[in-house]
Amino acid sequence: MIHLFRSLVVGSLLLYYAVMASFLFSATLFGTDMAAVLAHNGRDAWLTPPYYFWWIIQFLWAAAAIGLFFFLRWARTLFLFLNVYSVVGFVAGGLVIQTGLQAALFHLVNLADGAVLFMAYLSTIASRFGGSRRNPALNPDAPQSGAPVS
Repeated sequence: MIHLFRSLVVGSLLLYYAVMASFLFSATLFGTDMAAVLAHNGRDAWLTPPYYFWWIIQFLWAAAAIGLFFFLRWARTLFLFLNVYSVVGFVAGGLVIQTGLQAALFHLVNLADGAVLFMAYLSTIASRFGGSRRNPALNPDAPQSGAPVS
């Protein structure tokens, strides 16, 4: 299960960066005509953050993936936040034009992210992220009900 989880984390990140690279290098990958079409993303956007913000988000995805790989609790929360931000970003980001390949890769990323979130919060992997005294189900070291507390 741990191997599957880590494979999903790495695979999701690599697929995500493949999609992002396809937008950055669209002229090289798809030709100038297709790149001109793909450049129309963002029309009627409610939210247009500065360009450097895009690079910060890329760094945060990598940090979250590295943290998830090593079962760091903050990474699980960051990964959840980034997925919620992505949904809000798509809604508020305006028109999105993608090739079929980009759309397919992005759907694979979404499926992998969903599996990672499920495993990180709702499977036996969740205990590897540590728990709290308030939630003994997520804390493998917590005394079980009826067990004496020292």
